Amino acid sequence: MSLLQDLNTWQARIHIGRWTDRARWQEAMTVKARQWLRHTPEVRVAGRQGSKTVNLWQVGGLLLGLDDEDARIFLDSRPDCLELVGEPVETAFLAYALKTRNSLPAAAEARLKAVFSDYTTVPYRKGSPDIRYVDTIGLLCPFLYSCGLDDLADRQIAQYDQALYDGVFPFHAFDTGRNLPMGVCDWGRGTGWYILGLLASDHQRDRILRLAGRMLDLQRPDGSFGSFLFNPSSPKESSATVLAGHLFVRAYEMTEDTVFLEAAQRCLRALMTMTRRDGAVDYAQGDTLAISLYSSCLDILPFVQGMTLSLLKKLK
Repeated sequence: MSLLQDLNTWQARIHIGRWTDRARWQEAMTVKARQWLRHTPEVRVAGRQGSKTVNLWQVGGLLLGLDDEDARIFLDSRPDCLELVGEPVETAFLAYALKTRNSLPAAAEARLKAVFSDYTTVPYRKGSPDIRYVDTIGLLCPFLYSCGLDDLADRQIAQYDQALYDGVFPFHAFDTGRNLPMGVCDWGRGTGWYILGLLASDHQRDRILRLAGRMLDLQRPDGSFGSFLFNPSSPKESSATVLAGHLFVRAYEMTEDTVFLEAAQRCLRALMTMTRRDGAVDYAQGDTLAISLYSSCLDILPFVQGMTLSLLKKLK
């Protein structure tokens, strides 16, 4: 990160986390989310600027926290946003968000379904056909479930069972040819990607409750989760925290056990302390450069902004 970026981040964090009124917090976050929907900031990849494909899932996250009208306005301004340029997995997450907001064109949905329907399971990158990433579960499975490709989504999740530590926590990736896990098993956002895929289905109850139960033990006293879940000295990180909150909400809906509801509320309170005075949720880890090359940058992330708004609405 450059000296100028350091200075800007320091300045933006003055008086961070002083939100006490949830209605005012929601209003400020919504204003910021709509600004970013028009001009989405690029996400740094391990300290440098990221790619346009990374921005697709950023926009998808924003839309999940906003309204149907916001999605229609966005699509009118970016009619080419669903063109299949490069890797399609990130495009699928944006398509899922648009479908959730009742704005996905039928032709775009059909085109994407055709891309994935011939796969047994889907690689994240065409150039690494034997590697399965946990990112794909979060970015792709919600779209697959939403458009009727349940069997493929179920296979994508079930195949990853061989890359779970202790049958619960997902490794960053695994090599299907050599049956070897790759990366770490406690990457916070990696577990968040796994959560996002599980929550898109109505029949992942066992996996959801096993993970939710174990995540309770990893929640920090302030309600947050670390960038690496098992390491208490890793910094608090907002993407892991917000997606854990969504997991706890679903676990509460399934069991009516208030321990999960209370855990979700603690996640939300932690996110309030990570929100800048202009309504931008901070302390999200930068995008990963490669397996085991994780960013040390903590900054804003539009995806987290939208998912925080979505969590707040659920907890109302």
